[in-house]
Amino acid sequence: MVGSQFYIINYANPVAFLGYMAFLECHPLPMTEIEALEEIYGKDLIRTLRYHAVHDVDHGSDLKEFILNLDEKEQKLVKDNFLQTAEYYGREMERIERTVPPYITEQKAA
Repeated sequence: MVGSQFYIINYANPVAFLGYMAFLECHPLPMTEIEALEEIYGKDLIRTLRYHAVHDVDHGSDLKEFILNLDEKEQKLVKDNFLQTAEYYGREMERIERTVPPYITEQKAA
């Protein structure tokens, strides 16, 4: 996901990066999903997602206002990148759901 953002910033239009930011800022992930990602990738790689979910829940309102003041062409770039980010995230969540290790889903015997 991050690699595609570097490409967009450097070769498309940097304003499109706001779509990625909006996905993180305006739609913080549930902690269960963050924990699943941490289990696979480690806490260090997922620290930004955790930060947004815990500390930055209401920060998205400023970003939403900024995006609404962009022109139509820029808003489309933001929307397209938001949807692309959501697609990448969704694919990863589906992959995680298919490969959840048994110790995550097994119930402790009573």
